[in-house]
Amino acid sequence: MNTKFLRAFLNAPFIAGVAILVVGTGPLVLFGILQTFGFFPGNNGLGLGLLFFFTIWPALAFLVGGIAVGIRRVDGPADKHGAWGGRGRGAA
Repeated sequence: MNTKFLRAFLNAPFIAGVAILVVGTGPLVLFGILQTFGFFPGNNGLGLGLLFFFTIWPALAFLVGGIAVGIRRVDGPADKHGAWGGRGRGAA
């Protein structure tokens, strides 16, 4: 595997997104798994569901931002002279 490619995607927003995702969804997933095996009979995971709901959106935003930064690092800037080639907007 190309380490340059991997390092480009292991940036701060992506790592923060993964951390928020694990902290926000981990308790609800663990609760669901334990409840299927008979632990916590009759309890509901309302608080854990709210934790999931309020942490999934920032986690997804950070993940998308981290992926965008990684793509930008791998591909590099689209044009070194700017969008208009450094000649100005009206120049031909």
